[in-house]
Amino acid sequence: SLTAIPQLDTSSGTNFSSMFQGCYSLTAIPQLDTSSGTNFSSMFGNCYSLRYIDFVGYDFTSVTNANYRLTSTHTNGGSIMRIDNKFQMNTGGFTGAVMDAPQWVSSTNLFYILVEDEQTMIPLGANATTVFTTSVYVYVVVPDSMYATYAADTYWATLGTRLKKRSEVTLPAWY
Repeated sequence: SLTAIPQLDTSSGTNFSSMFQGCYSLTAIPQLDTSSGTNFSSMFGNCYSLRYIDFVGYDFTSVTNANYRLTSTHTNGGSIMRIDNKFQMNTGGFTGAVMDAPQWVSSTNLFYILVEDEQTMIPLGANATTVFTTSVYVYVVVPDSMYATYAADTYWATLGTRLKKRSEVTLPAWY
């Protein structure tokens, strides 16, 4: 029945594995200091009501296991995850370990990954493209100024029409 998380001091935490797993009613999380974190396995697994996750400012540079298991909501309207260049995984960039493909997405439950960094492209490795190919309803939305850079990248280009400019996308009314 947990719907919200209070602000927590997580500055020295290293293992965030299953931290919120199974919190079916969780709808919001505060900004957490994850700079010392190495294990994020299933951190948000089965958080069916979590429509919006803001990872802008989160530091994942020490991560060794980051299978976040972000899942889309069961209700109409979908889910949104915001990321910036700190979402990079070590020197390998955005890898397949970052998250499982969102589950339960459909034409009424779209999953948007909003890239908020207008200066730096987030690296995407070859093994990460499978994260996005499992559902035609997962969209990566990048700043208009960075669209050409993403579209020219070998791996980001595999998204095809699911790589969108911010100006092309109408986000859900609740956002």
